[in-house]
Amino acid sequence: VRIDMNGYTKMFMAANANELEVFLNQYFYLANEIINRYGGKVYQYLGDEIIYMFDGEREEELARRAYSSLQGLFAQLSAIGLNGESTLNKGSFSLGSVKFLKLDKGYFFLGEPLIESVRILSLIEEKDRNTLCFQGNLSDSLAVLAKPSYSKTLKLKGYSEESEIQFSNQFSSLKEVGDERVLEAMTY
Repeated sequence: VRIDMNGYTKMFMAANANELEVFLNQYFYLANEIINRYGGKVYQYLGDEIIYMFDGEREEELARRAYSSLQGLFAQLSAIGLNGESTLNKGSFSLGSVKFLKLDKGYFFLGEPLIESVRILSLIEEKDRNTLCFQGNLSDSLAVLAKPSYSKTLKLKGYSEESEIQFSNQFSSLKEVGDERVLEAMTY
């Protein structure tokens, strides 16, 4: 799963170092807390981007946890901001296996979901709202949660087959969901 701030470069250029440090500390602290509440594990911070993952075997549950965690992050992180502007984000996720390989010093992380999620994230063009994108084959698992705004069918770099990518910037509220299993996945 990936989440990335919209307009970070502009914020970075306009803020003084102390304001930026306070803001980023708040942002990453809150994000880490929310990710942990949903059972996620942060793998890496890259500038303003956070890469995290979930363990499990059931794709439907993993898709719901990824989606719900991003929805929670969008809601909470929008409340904090810099220079009076709220923080808007974009997020993506992909399902599959990842591996950690031990190196002489540290570990190396690899897997198809890491590649897919960054390529999918790069497709988001909206900067004026929180936007989430995911593979279209996950839309059945997310039908109760996701309200796709539009989709694109395209060939991702490095893949021979076309993929349907769903984009959503409208999210179901807890009251709209109503399904107890989904409610459990969405709340913490």
